[in-house]
Amino acid sequence: MTFEGNSYRGEDQVLRVLREKLKFEDDVSSDTFRRKIEARLFTTPVMLWPEVEKRAAINPQWQWHRRDALDALKDDLLHKEIWREDGSGYVDRSPPPQRTTTVQVQERARDEDTGAVELKVTPVHGDIVYAEVGGEATNASKKVDGGLFTTEEIEASFLAVDSTATHPAGPAVRWWNRVTLKYRLYTGTAGERMLELKAAPNKHGRTAIRYTTDGSDPKLSGGTYEGPVALKDRTPMVLAYAEGCRSFLTTIDQ
Repeated sequence: MTFEGNSYRGEDQVLRVLREKLKFEDDVSSDTFRRKIEARLFTTPVMLWPEVEKRAAINPQWQWHRRDALDALKDDLLHKEIWREDGSGYVDRSPPPQRTTTVQVQERARDEDTGAVELKVTPVHGDIVYAEVGGEATNASKKVDGGLFTTEEIEASFLAVDSTATHPAGPAVRWWNRVTLKYRLYTGTAGERMLELKAAPNKHGRTAIRYTTDGSDPKLSGGTYEGPVALKDRTPMVLAYAEGCRSFLTTIDQ
């Protein structure tokens, strides 16, 4: 211990000596400090946190450090999901399972007449996205370039892949298009009231429309729409259904 320049600073001198003898640890937020805790203080992969702190207090091989160092590092590792903690105070220091890839799908624009949709497709934990219509996407499917995908189909599937192989591929993500149902009333050649229905999307004519004119549920008792329908006098309303889209079209005054 020294007394120089009318200054003693005993605490600073103690810390200096401890650092020189490698008995005091300043670097308490690094992976090196974490690995020391896991190797010297954990006796099993899962331990009560007070037991870990107790071992730090009584183990003569353990270095001194800031008082809040253990709790601060634990909070940081839990936040980063490197460690996990249950509700009873047990901390699991075993490596967490590797996160798998997935895809976020966001609708950017839609043509209500055709049902064509532009999608923004963003890979999560990956950097490549494959798309498939009519089936489940695989790494042999069409690659999505620029993160944008346009389709008029009812359903599509997307698969994210990590080209670095750090994250394993998760399951393909399915996306379903919205179905819109429109109508047009007009006068036929014989003067009758005609109703035309149109569903979108309806690529390849796969979107079937069912309808009723008596207020009953078209899903249960509706007739199949095949073309413009002549409406009888005093038809109060038309109820139509198309691929999961149920719409009260209008009340028609005759």
